[in-house]
Amino acid sequence: MRVKVLIIIATILLSQIPILTNAIEEGQVHLFYRSVTVYAPAVAKTENGLVGTATIITVTVQNGTGCSGKVFVETVPLTEVDMQGSARLAVSVAGSLTGIDISDYDF
Repeated sequence: MRVKVLIIIATILLSQIPILTNAIEEGQVHLFYRSVTVYAPAVAKTENGLVGTATIITVTVQNGTGCSGKVFVETVPLTEVDMQGSARLAVSVAGSLTGIDISDYDF
């Protein structure tokens, strides 16, 4: 259940990136850089079991030389490995839905 919620949230967030990007013109090259931080519901594992919590997710998108579709994850509090997989899947789905070649960007 937690993974499904995180995938839905990440897909929604990442699907908004093309709309929210700022274009920086540098000669004939258009550079994009946008960073958005949101609070998202999550599940934390404690000694008393699973509890609901709020997590901070920062999504940054940039293009330019050296970008290759990499997904970097930074969350507070730290997350499990499945969150990284969810983030990569969300980027792939967002790229498919928008028709954007994700290998031109880093996330």
